[in-house]
Amino acid sequence: MTFRFRYILFLAFVLLLSSNRAYSQDTSEEEPEYVVNEDVRLLEFAIDQLSPVGNFRSLIDSKPIGFTFSFLRQRNSEKNYSFFGVQFSRYGFGGHSGVVSTTLFPFEDITNTVLVSAHVLYRQFTPFYHKSIEPFFEFGLGPNFVYTGTNTTFINDSSTEYNFEQTDLGLSYGLGAGVTIKAADQFFLVLKAHYYGGNALSFLVPDDELTTEFPVDSFRLRSSQLNYLKLQLGVTYSY
Repeated sequence: MTFRFRYILFLAFVLLLSSNRAYSQDTSEEEPEYVVNEDVRLLEFAIDQLSPVGNFRSLIDSKPIGFTFSFLRQRNSEKNYSFFGVQFSRYGFGGHSGVVSTTLFPFEDITNTVLVSAHVLYRQFTPFYHKSIEPFFEFGLGPNFVYTGTNTTFINDSSTEYNFEQTDLGLSYGLGAGVTIKAADQFFLVLKAHYYGGNALSFLVPDDELTTEFPVDSFRLRSSQLNYLKLQLGVTYSY
């Protein structure tokens, strides 16, 4: 089963769950966990798996693993199901390392390409829920920053320096859905699936193998829109 098909199945599940009014009847007059008569904040950490789509997939043939930190705040305390916040994500696109011993001062280079994104996040919980399972929809908008950097460690004295080899900045936007499942008092498991798009950026892609003793020489410059599907599994703390 392909990643895209699993993503579609997950979205279909969330839509079915959120539209089933029988769930709301089962809960009687009880409020969902996140709706209380005070200002609610959510701290969230998730492990992510990216699946590039389109031309981006032809350049990044792996499915990078990364992480996301999020902070969300309830819009108001009068039975409001919506939250605003921010999120920060980081993913690695691969790299190379090597020891350069042909110079007067031998050193080791580690070169990697990294994607960092930050989004203003809007989360809308549905008014239909079932016991501890609460579905929601999300929208995010913010910058993408992709860069390739080299960390150099000099072998003689163990000193280090860092240099940027290539950087680019663009716009990112995403839409998705998810569910929270209460695990303990104030703690929830969260499962999310999103589609993210963005404008074209230029970035360095590592070759399969080193071609010289300098790792940066084993990268090639490419350009593509950063379009991908993302699955996330994490933990949310409500306070």
